[in-house]
Amino acid sequence: MKALLIKDIITIWKQMKLMLALILVFSVVSSDYQNIFAVVYAALIPYIAIAYDEKSKWNRMAAMLPYSAKDIVWSKYVLGFVFCTATLILTVTIRFAVSTVCSETFDVLLLVLGYIGAILIMDISLPLMFRFGVEKGRVLMIFLIMLICGGTTAVVAIPQMPNTNIFIAVLSAFAVTIVLTALSVWISSKLYLKREN
Repeated sequence: MKALLIKDIITIWKQMKLMLALILVFSVVSSDYQNIFAVVYAALIPYIAIAYDEKSKWNRMAAMLPYSAKDIVWSKYVLGFVFCTATLILTVTIRFAVSTVCSETFDVLLLVLGYIGAILIMDISLPLMFRFGVEKGRVLMIFLIMLICGGTTAVVAIPQMPNTNIFIAVLSAFAVTIVLTALSVWISSKLYLKREN
C-alpha cells in the first residue's frame, strides 16, 4: 500500500503543485465557504492519479505485480483521505491562529461536515471512475464539480442548531460515511476487476 501511494504522489506531483497551491489559498481565506471548498477540492487528487494510471497503462504492469485489485483501489481512496485530512488540519490550524490574533470566529463543525462531504463524493464517484475510466467519465466529472459546488453551499447553508444536535449529526454522519466507504471500496474492487476482464 505504501509503495502504491508513493508511486501515485511521485507520478502526479507536477500536476498536483497547482492544486495544492489553490488548496492553500482556499485554506487561508477567512471564509467558511472557501475553507470547505479547499477540503472538498482535495478529494479530486485521486482522479488525477487514476488518469495518469490510464495514460501510462499502469494496470497492465500492476497485473504482473503482487497487488490485488483491492490494494490498487484502496490506495486511491487512501490518497484522497490523506489529502482531505491534511487540508482539514491545515485549514483548522490557520483559522484557529487567525481567530486567536484577530478575534475572529469560525465553525470547526462546518469544516468537519465539509470533510465528510468530500469523502462521500469520493465514495459515490470513484466506483464509476474505476468502472468506466477517466476518459468516459468526463460527464461524471461535470457532475462531480456540481456535487462539490452544491455540497459546499449546502454545508455552509446549514441552519444554526443547538451544539448538541450538531455534534450528534456529525457523529452520525461519520458512522454513515465509514459504512459507505467500506461499501464503495468493495464495489470499486468488483468494478475494477470487471473492467480489467
